[in-house]
Amino acid sequence: MCKIQALYNACTSVFAFGSEEASLQPSSDEIQWLQHILGSLESCDLGIEDQTDDDVSGTPENNVQEIIKYTHIHECQDFSMGVFCLPAGTTIPLHDHPEMIVLSKVLSGSLSVKSYDWVRQPYCPDSTYKKSGLARLTLEDKVFDSSSPATVLFPMSGGNIHSVTALTTCAFIDVLTPPYSNQQGRPSTYYIEKPIPSLPGYVILEGVSTDIPKDLLITGEIYRGPQLDFYEDDDDDDEDSYVSE
Repeated sequence: MCKIQALYNACTSVFAFGSEEASLQPSSDEIQWLQHILGSLESCDLGIEDQTDDDVSGTPENNVQEIIKYTHIHECQDFSMGVFCLPAGTTIPLHDHPEMIVLSKVLSGSLSVKSYDWVRQPYCPDSTYKKSGLARLTLEDKVFDSSSPATVLFPMSGGNIHSVTALTTCAFIDVLTPPYSNQQGRPSTYYIEKPIPSLPGYVILEGVSTDIPKDLLITGEIYRGPQLDFYEDDDDDDEDSYVSE
């Protein structure tokens, strides 16, 4: 079995949100199992070209934002899998993952992460409300590369709100559960930081938009890795049918 199929099968087993156990969070053993599988992945396992360079640049050449590529692998109501490829110097700005668990692994190159967790989850009565509140710094420009283990963040811990900056050309895979969904009240919100001089390590985060920033250029790429076989609920009977994506 190829590695990405093993990851898909494990995610399907652990993130069974459509079952009667939907309200249960994955156990620590299940999370560690997924991290172990995710940690074994390499660019070649996903049909992603391993294009890295040693040019560390703070901003793209000529101050022009380069295009970030996103390769969609799979999405269902329970989880999604995809790969981001970032040119050196590009940044995915500060954003959140509402009510989500996110597992990530750098496949090639290196990147820097800055992250926060809410001190208290902001109350948002509707989707138009701009979230803001006190947040605690959890990572400050921590560097990850392909030798780093897979990471995990939770709705209220692990750095749920973060920004990612490519130190070199790099690629990383994300597994999100459940996926982003505007219809179900899980849009990604982008934030600005307001430092608190009297309280080092804490900031006020102010949500500015749930729309992708205009200077964040992301294009979709075709998945060229191994074809996935995935389970799909069959409305005609109680058994799962095994189909090919």
